[in-house]
Amino acid sequence: MMTKDELWALRMEIRLGSLFYSDYRNSFSTDTHPVCDFFDGYLEYLDQEMQATIPGYDDAYFFDHLPEYDNADNLWDWYNMLETDPLPLPQEENEELEEDS
Repeated sequence: MMTKDELWALRMEIRLGSLFYSDYRNSFSTDTHPVCDFFDGYLEYLDQEMQATIPGYDDAYFFDHLPEYDNADNLWDWYNMLETDPLPLPQEENEELEEDS
């Protein structure tokens, strides 16, 4: 599991909403495909939040509202709604060696 700070650091490394997997490369060594999938879901979650909280919300203005909804708290809420960890961190080499012993 990632911490809230790690999750937000990952968010700051990627280009949210990009169509290119290369924009989801990250220093956490988490594969770009699950990172892309996770953040696609996060965008859908934010859209639902906007629908629930903005009177007369029109999704044509999604990106106008995005800056006020894209924050560490909302990202953490989305991450914790999922039953399994969608962004498993690779094990450190030392941990793998200890398990083999």
